[in-house]
Amino acid sequence: MKLRLIAALIAGAMTLSACTSGVYKTIPLENGEIKDCGAVSFGTDESSLGEPYRVDEKSRCDLSNYAVAIRENGLNRVIYGEDQGSIPYDSHVIEGLINRARDYPSGKPLKILVFAHGGLVPHLGAMKDSEPLASAMLADGYEPVFLIWNSDFPLTYWDRLCCVRDGARETGANQNIAISSWLAWTRLIGDLGSGFARAPENFTKQTIRYVETSKLVNDPKYQLSHEPLESRLSERPFTPLTPASLMPAFALQPDTSALRNGGSCVYTLDPLKKGFCPQAVLPPFDDEAALNDVPNRAADWFVYQAALPARTIATTATSGGGQAWHNMVRRTRLGFLATSFKDRKGDGTRAEYALGGYGGFFQDLDHRIKSGEFGQRNVEVHLYGHSMGGFVINEVLARYPDLPVRNVVYLAAANSTREFDLASRRFTANPESLRKDGVQFFNLTLHPVAESREKLSGGVVPLGSLLEWIDEYFEGPRTFNDRTWGKWNNAIFAASELSPAVRDRLTLRVFPVSETSPAGCSKTPPTDDKSALKNAPAPVLCHPLKHGEFNDFTFWRASYVCDSASRNPACWARFLRSEKFCERVGVSGDTARLACVDAAKQALIQMDQTEYPQNSDTFITTALESPS
Repeated sequence: MKLRLIAALIAGAMTLSACTSGVYKTIPLENGEIKDCGAVSFGTDESSLGEPYRVDEKSRCDLSNYAVAIRENGLNRVIYGEDQGSIPYDSHVIEGLINRARDYPSGKPLKILVFAHGGLVPHLGAMKDSEPLASAMLADGYEPVFLIWNSDFPLTYWDRLCCVRDGARETGANQNIAISSWLAWTRLIGDLGSGFARAPENFTKQTIRYVETSKLVNDPKYQLSHEPLESRLSERPFTPLTPASLMPAFALQPDTSALRNGGSCVYTLDPLKKGFCPQAVLPPFDDEAALNDVPNRAADWFVYQAALPARTIATTATSGGGQAWHNMVRRTRLGFLATSFKDRKGDGTRAEYALGGYGGFFQDLDHRIKSGEFGQRNVEVHLYGHSMGGFVINEVLARYPDLPVRNVVYLAAANSTREFDLASRRFTANPESLRKDGVQFFNLTLHPVAESREKLSGGVVPLGSLLEWIDEYFEGPRTFNDRTWGKWNNAIFAASELSPAVRDRLTLRVFPVSETSPAGCSKTPPTDDKSALKNAPAPVLCHPLKHGEFNDFTFWRASYVCDSASRNPACWARFLRSEKFCERVGVSGDTARLACVDAAKQALIQMDQTEYPQNSDTFITTALESPS
């Protein structure tokens, strides 16, 4: 009876797999089939300097030559059509990059934008999300490459019940049905029991966060501020626990105007060296209240209370969600080094390793750049990772430190600070990465209140964003640096533990908590058509309020990463490696334009520093112990 039930469950899972990841064909649009990405008008550097806009879902193009997709075992799979199982690595994506680069004007760099999507997304969903992004990226002068994998909840939890034991997937001849059947039942019962046992604790955590972010309490740790912190350790010029070591607005010297625009921090031993302090981009409000204003809190309270019974029940499922999460992380790592276990002629089970689909792509790209197959053209690699995509980006940094990576942008990253720290240290150990036009890191986050109060499915599931779930339910961080890198409250404190070379090249941005943006943004790309402008819709939201909204917009534009050029010229200079944007983006007024250029040039001067202490830990310890 048990075996028949297990067989039925396996058949159901296979059917689900076919529905969510097996078949994806291009979906016809109202005006015909999906277009070829090669037919999209390729943009210039100027086109990417505009305001951010929400990507039009109907402007989609075929990703056949712009995506690398993997299966649950980390090996390649077809992108469109029937799932054919694991297939060998195919270099056609890189061949396409090389061929298109030949048509570039002389002196124009090849800008490869690699995007890794987040978790809880099936293959079909990832493709549908990526197709409109490809059109917009090409229009802004980037060559996109999308990294696709199936990370939806049903199949990753089925891995937990069915097949994955101690990190190894057991299928076919290697799977003992009797043992797998027994483990499936014990794991399911264990997850349910654990969820019920921990539900009071988990529900309490949600309640505490909700109360702390209420208008009656307004806990300071959820509030943004332009003012310096009053509580500092005066006997030290720098301490890892003081936000003054991180935020330009929290500078330790009286005159903070230069520091806000990219000036040096004061806690270095050598005044000629850079300050090793990340830049910060706060929401574009000078008023403190506007920085933290949350509209409709009364309505939010009623919704929260109405969903209380359903949310209480849903909280009991967090244990199963955590187990599925671990298998999602497992799949991102298999994309670089695929592992399988096989029984060879009864000699016992042995591990077999193969280069994963992502590993094959980046190894091939690295080799072809070094061998000169792109000619004399300058190649830039821009890495973007949303949520779980942060794990993928970290693997690239750690495994391929010779890649000419220019910008690394984390969008609500689900990986831990520790993982980013180790990967970035490995990458910046290569002196080439620290040249003037070398790597820059950007970490984009939600406002702490938006992070804590996010409601999914009308509030019937546990309160908070996915990153709150990871920190509270799924991972149980062992240290502070094991918390997620993509939360503002984690990043501003944990960033002090990063290496000096990384801190000096790091920009932290937090988005507004409200839907109102002073600049507004366009729902569609800008146009010179006056009739279209006349009938254009009113400005709409152009920044995320929820964890899943980061890639709804043109997230690769400087205006998205850095906000306005006039307020944040240092960030723009770091992102673009130029000060010419001050005029090109139309900074109004001669005085403002000169201030913008001066701040941008100062930021570029700071970037021109390639010598860092060989032993960063010794340097930091000495700095901490030195008198102020």
